[in-house]
Amino acid sequence: MFERIFPQYLALGMGYEEFWYQDCALVKAYREADRLRLERRNMEAWLQGLYVYEAVSAIAPVMRGAFNRGRIRAYTEKPHALGGRRKADGTPETKREREDREFTEYMNAWAAEFNAEIARKGGEEYGGGGCEHPGN
Repeated sequence: MFERIFPQYLALGMGYEEFWYQDCALVKAYREADRLRLERRNMEAWLQGLYVYEAVSAIAPVMRGAFNRGRIRAYTEKPHALGGRRKADGTPETKREREDREFTEYMNAWAAEFNAEIARKGGEEYGGGGCEHPGN
């Protein structure tokens, strides 16, 4: 699983040493930073579109023939939501949030399986402890 997602974090700018040897909370920080960058780019694209819309609207009266065929629609009030799935509060779930949720579910299942194996063996082999995923 870690080897499969490693290239995604490289693409986010996370280094080899950070991913494999540093605090595991760094991956969440990199995902959040990427989400914020994406939101900012989306907002900038929306704003640029608004400027273009206003510029075209300003010359529309001069171009009667091109704009007489139908009503001109108002420009969208806010940037489009990214991603198609909705969270419990109704806001869209981004790809990163979905991947984070799926990975957390995977790690929780793995930790539960690991703890069950330790309990079954009596814990001697692993020093008597269990495994707890930081998300729990």
